[in-house]
Amino acid sequence: PYLRATFTKLLRFLVPRSEDNARRASHSEQLAAVFNSHRLARTHLAPALMQFFIDIEFGGSGYEKYEYRSEIAQILEYLWTLPEYRTAMVGFTRGATFVRFVNFLINDSIYSMDEALTKLHAIRQFERDSADEAAWGRLTPQQRHQRQTSHENHENAARYFLTFTGEVLHMLEYLSAVDEVSAAFMSAELVQRIANMLNHFFVQLVGPKCSELKVQSPEKYMFEPKKLLHHIATIVVQFTRHEAFALATVRDERCYKEANFHKTMRVLAKGSPPTLSPTAMQQLSTFAATCSELTLQLRQQEEELGEVPDEFLDPITMEIMEDP
Repeated sequence: PYLRATFTKLLRFLVPRSEDNARRASHSEQLAAVFNSHRLARTHLAPALMQFFIDIEFGGSGYEKYEYRSEIAQILEYLWTLPEYRTAMVGFTRGATFVRFVNFLINDSIYSMDEALTKLHAIRQFERDSADEAAWGRLTPQQRHQRQTSHENHENAARYFLTFTGEVLHMLEYLSAVDEVSAAFMSAELVQRIANMLNHFFVQLVGPKCSELKVQSPEKYMFEPKKLLHHIATIVVQFTRHEAFALATVRDERCYKEANFHKTMRVLAKGSPPTLSPTAMQQLSTFAATCSELTLQLRQQEEELGEVPDEFLDPITMEIMEDP
């Protein structure tokens, strides 16, 4: 796997970077021409990268695994702009391994978001502590050095995981924009996990404790909460066409809150970009109303069912099994 991972780094070098200056961009475009000139690459390269996104789970470790997946995410983002590669990527979603691919996307996005926000909490606490000159002065030089070193580690980790979170969410966003792929996300194996993930992210970014994420220089850590929220809201909007998604959303008793949708709409309705279009805003508003109605229906059904015998409940989730 490490030889294959090194090859992804080579491919990443061939892909133009959005931050390239004019001279570098021209050079990058010349290198990137190889993607259009190789017939086998047009057919097989993107699916192979998506497969390797899965395979590196069993070959990488720690930060290494996320580093390789970050490289893959950046390459796939570029390949998605090329029609033949996009067709190949959509074809991959019809295969048996797509469920595993999405499961790793979900796992990675939840882990990286939680890690990043945990580090932001720690950074905010350091900023508060170091601003208190009297308390800071009472610490020994060794204690101050340890706190400073830990703070720098938190800064690096926050920047790393926030960048990766943005890449994974963007991948979910452009994949779910295609009707066929969006429908594939709604399979029985995936829909509840997708809904749980998105609900969890809403809680993190607009929930009661979101103010605890405010740090002095968010741009230093690539922390763009409104951009992350826009990715998440756009993914939700693209799933609203599926009835199964609304039902899965309200079944998430741990994180689903209708209020989070309304706060998201307030945040993305105005101010600095990105903002949701009026059409997307209406779709999200309609979805929030649908979820509210479904919540009432589910409560009524639970009251009518009464106490459910154990043999009808999943032994882990304690939810009624649809297909025991």
